[in-house]
Amino acid sequence: MSIETRSLQLPEAIAATSVKSGLTWSRDDSAMISSATFCPTVDLTAHDSNYVDLSLEIAGTEVASEQTTTGDTGDLTEGTEITLALSGSLEIQSGDYVVFKATKAGSGVVVSGSCELKLERYRAA
Repeated sequence: MSIETRSLQLPEAIAATSVKSGLTWSRDDSAMISSATFCPTVDLTAHDSNYVDLSLEIAGTEVASEQTTTGDTGDLTEGTEITLALSGSLEIQSGDYVVFKATKAGSGVVVSGSCELKLERYRAA
């Protein structure tokens, strides 16, 4: 087993409702996500109707989600990582598409940054 880090970048976008970044796992071995963090490159103030939903999916199944509402993640500060709470099956198999996305509720929300995944790689049986 080996451990590696992969980073998924979100470009800054104001007008778009949803922005995303992804990768296709093309190795012969499998991997398990052991942790996921998001580090914003801009400040974002929490708001209950004008917020961003940050989510991580493996092969179309959501495995993490955080919202920048006052009752969830709250404010985001440039350069300060937040840990994404992971749930469900975190295994990535050859051909799986892993995507990190920001979906906006409301308008004028600016979000950019990177999602960093810590992966434990292992040879499939």
